[in-house]
Amino acid sequence: MKLHYATLIALFSCFLGSLIAQPTCEEPLIALEDGLENYASGDVGQQSPSWDVWPGGSASGLVTTEQFNNGGNSVKIDGNIAGQDALLLLGGQTSGHYVLDWAMFVYDTTNAYFNLQHEAPTSAEGFWAFDVTFEGGTGTLAKYDGSEDATFSYPTGTWFTVYLFIDIDNDIARLVVNERTVDAWPFSSGQVVSSGMHSINLYPIDETYSYYLDDIRLREIPAAGEGQYCYTAVELTEPGFYEVPELDCFGGSYDQGGNGSGFRARWFRYTPEQDGIMSISSCGGGADTRGWIFRGDCEDLLTVGVNDDRCDLGDGNTWASYREAIVTAGQTYYIMWDDAWETTGFGFELGLSEEEPEAGQFCETGELIYPGEHEIVGITGESAVAGPNINNTSGSTTNYSQSKWYRFIPTANGYMSIAACELAVSDTHFFVYTGDCSTFEGLNLVAQNDNGCGEGLLTSSLDSIEVMAGETYYIEWIDRWMDESEELYIWELGFDAFAAADVTFEVDMQLLGGDLSPEGAFIAGAFSNFQSLPMADEDGDGVYQVTLPIGHNTTPTYKFQNGPGGWEDIDTSLGEDCTTGDFSDRGLMVGTEDALELEGVCFGYCVPCTTVGLNDKALAGQVALFPNPAKDELQVAYQLEELEGPLMLQLFDVLGRQVLQQQEGQASNGTVTLAVGHLPSGTYHLRMTSGGRAVAYPVVLR
Repeated sequence: MKLHYATLIALFSCFLGSLIAQPTCEEPLIALEDGLENYASGDVGQQSPSWDVWPGGSASGLVTTEQFNNGGNSVKIDGNIAGQDALLLLGGQTSGHYVLDWAMFVYDTTNAYFNLQHEAPTSAEGFWAFDVTFEGGTGTLAKYDGSEDATFSYPTGTWFTVYLFIDIDNDIARLVVNERTVDAWPFSSGQVVSSGMHSINLYPIDETYSYYLDDIRLREIPAAGEGQYCYTAVELTEPGFYEVPELDCFGGSYDQGGNGSGFRARWFRYTPEQDGIMSISSCGGGADTRGWIFRGDCEDLLTVGVNDDRCDLGDGNTWASYREAIVTAGQTYYIMWDDAWETTGFGFELGLSEEEPEAGQFCETGELIYPGEHEIVGITGESAVAGPNINNTSGSTTNYSQSKWYRFIPTANGYMSIAACELAVSDTHFFVYTGDCSTFEGLNLVAQNDNGCGEGLLTSSLDSIEVMAGETYYIEWIDRWMDESEELYIWELGFDAFAAADVTFEVDMQLLGGDLSPEGAFIAGAFSNFQSLPMADEDGDGVYQVTLPIGHNTTPTYKFQNGPGGWEDIDTSLGEDCTTGDFSDRGLMVGTEDALELEGVCFGYCVPCTTVGLNDKALAGQVALFPNPAKDELQVAYQLEELEGPLMLQLFDVLGRQVLQQQEGQASNGTVTLAVGHLPSGTYHLRMTSGGRAVAYPVVLR
């Protein structure tokens, strides 16, 4: 490339005076285009008016032949060059829309850094807009708008491109590194608030900083048009069919596909009025598309989904896009179509279903499972994360896959294993995540495996995935490498706890005051981070059990649930109080035993249902116990409504064991004497029943 520039003052005088053509997206106005080929080796600041030195510094960029992207030269920034503190001058504009880009090279053993100065720095102070560092393949964008730093990855030992979009008029800046958007933020933010665009400061912080720049361009582009950028997105008020005009300008670049594709885009925004499943579809639209769904705002976008090839575009080629996402009423979602493949306009459909999402179709609705074998009868979810690994190559997974989701919550620390070796013949691939399902950025990739069952095999297996008690692990199987006919197989989840006891919990739901949830009984405790775990009623008698590994020498709390989230409210009036803590949870103490079987209890009580009789209607009337506390005898005087059968009196200790029983006639009133002198001191409960009615009272013996 050759150097094309006029002095910046003359150039922007031309802009202001409209003496040159106005910029278009296809033909931006070139303010600077420098391939660094016209310079001799040495200080570039002495050869070009576009380069300068920070006041007080002694060296600008060094023209070198050590590395280059095109031609034979580049500019080197190196901490071993005495006094180097280079400024790439941008003209000091305070209005307009610009894109600055350059090629960059950083070794895997060195670091890099640059910042933007809003105003001309002095020897005493600077005017930082933001800072960008590159260290060991991980970059950091530090802003001054109060938001968190943004991190990104970059390749080392090879050339990659940096783009900086600056829309001064709309006060938006956007950084793109290695074909992926890093972040967007208010451009005027900084150590001082300013709309000035003075210079890029290239400074080697210490001797570990050494990097190269080549092919530098500064271009003016048109003002942001409707729908061309996130912050000018077209508002959609309801589901329906919409037209996407020909894609143009520079609003994309969230994951480009090389060769300049992925820049041109069209943006829409939609705020659903109900929770549900949102879908975008370009099926039958006549174009080879790639569609995205984001949530948040344009300065903090989070990826909800993306799809490339999913359905017929109308000519027999399955290059159109379809994607679903679980959405929340009142939350704004952004839809972006980019030119990963072509710029042709097309039609698309925005859908919203208020039906409950099916289990396993989304990360949020992953099937909750325990260790054992699990059968996949089809992979049909339109919500693949698959890494994420987006791009648009043959190795991409996210935007070319359907998915099937599971959840596993270990109740002790240990190792998890996943295998589809023995009972699968298809080309399987799975991923394991933790975190927040609602966005790609919220998920943390823990592990993945494609062909792990052995040499020459296409099935997946991975052992020794370390997991923590109470953490939810999301397991995603994708169909990227298989035909539809191969989507039937069995896989196995294994779990080996480090040091734990197998604890059996049992709850009786037969005497539940209301209806039993169709989903049955659940348990939630500190061992599951209070997330609901299903229990099983194997014989249909209303008694639910589950055996969970619980870490040795722990004292977790827990409660039972009538369906997930249907917390029990524990009545402690019967038996010894079994609750603890501010939330009145049940308590458990696990020592070093291998197994522990807890006594079954009645849902919502500390004692078995034989003590409680919750399904009995109350005996109406008046009952008096005296003396209470009692020593040798307890008098029970009662005046009740008409009895339905003989009156039965039963006395239970705090463990729910019956210690005394006495049956009377069917008289509705009278006084009964119970001999209690032989019983130990303590708290008891007297239960009086007749037919299907009952009443219970606490009794103290001394």
